[in-house]
Amino acid sequence: MKKRKRRNFKRFIAAFLVLALIISLVPADVLAKTTEEENGNRIAADDPEETLQKEQTEEAVPFDPKDINKEGEITSERTENTKLYYEGDGVYKQEVYLDPIHTKETPDADWEDISPELKESTSKQVETENAILNSDFQKQMKNGLYATFEHNDHKVTYSLVEAKGPNKTSLTPKDTSADYKTDSNEIVYPDVFPNIDLQTFTFNENIKEDLVLHQYNGYNTFTFQLKTDLQAKEQEDGSIDFSDEKGKVVFSVPKPFMTDSKLDELSGEVERSDKVSYKLEKNEEGYLLHLTADENWLKDPERVYPVSIDPSTSLSVSSDTFVMSAYPTTNYSASSQKWDANLKAYVLKTGYYDKTTGTNYAFMKFNNLKPIQNMTVTKATLKTYVAHSYLWNKGNRSLAGYGKQQL
Repeated sequence: MKKRKRRNFKRFIAAFLVLALIISLVPADVLAKTTEEENGNRIAADDPEETLQKEQTEEAVPFDPKDINKEGEITSERTENTKLYYEGDGVYKQEVYLDPIHTKETPDADWEDISPELKESTSKQVETENAILNSDFQKQMKNGLYATFEHNDHKVTYSLVEAKGPNKTSLTPKDTSADYKTDSNEIVYPDVFPNIDLQTFTFNENIKEDLVLHQYNGYNTFTFQLKTDLQAKEQEDGSIDFSDEKGKVVFSVPKPFMTDSKLDELSGEVERSDKVSYKLEKNEEGYLLHLTADENWLKDPERVYPVSIDPSTSLSVSSDTFVMSAYPTTNYSASSQKWDANLKAYVLKTGYYDKTTGTNYAFMKFNNLKPIQNMTVTKATLKTYVAHSYLWNKGNRSLAGYGKQQL
């Protein structure tokens, strides 16, 4: 019995050695190929942690990737006043602006970035690139015609007609060529009258226009021809409204004012006078708009020229404002009241400077605060531009005293 077991064991050893010898004779690359094929046919098990992270990322970005531009903005979530950015890891940032930053041509169109800068339109015109108030300017004035402003299919066309003064012969304007640069918001018609320029700054919802007198030559009344399909009417506050057939105000010409170039370094203000008025006169072509500035103010020896006289145009929109404690019943919301001639910008005044105004309080209106669905607000920051201040604490970077916030 023991001999038989020993014999069987020897047979097993012999068979094992033969099998090992056969395997050793097979080429190594054949074995490798077989292993690769087996691995290729095998279904790999997903990493649970990696799968969870992928699902969380997909849930955190519930927007079409095509809607996210290179700046990270989700363009499909735009509103008139807001932008939404995706910053990764389920974090979003929404920017909310006081004024419109987007516009669209039709109700069904996409929101596009607003740009009131000038661009070439035709061989004879330049226009604002993409603004709510569309503005077209002649590259060269023609019979005084220089600009057309349009909104919601309504237009007002402006032509400069004449200049008058006490004991002065009336002057007709010179059809000058415009000085401008594309991608800027300023256009100037130099020397429309002797030593007088016509200067315009374009914005999204309004136009800031000035007759710039480099010296006083005795002319203080200027007449414009306005062609429009709207009805114009003088208002009690000295402004002029342009209304459609339903009585809705489309355009407004705020009460005019004038400023000189005498700058107060502390307040950042130049000398200003509200002794400027409009007179509206209907004619066959539309309306004549007469702009008259106070002669005594223009002749004052303390005047520092140039002097800018304002006839501006704006849309009828609600906006930000500021109030002064010295004049508690006055609302400074009109664009002409917020214009800073020194800064060439619209500002809100804040703080205390002197007893002439008392303490200034700024009020800002936010529109279209669109919530982000299923999101928790973790931080909110208000940012404004301090355009001027006469008292600034650099240590803690806080504004004290009187200042201006640029819009």
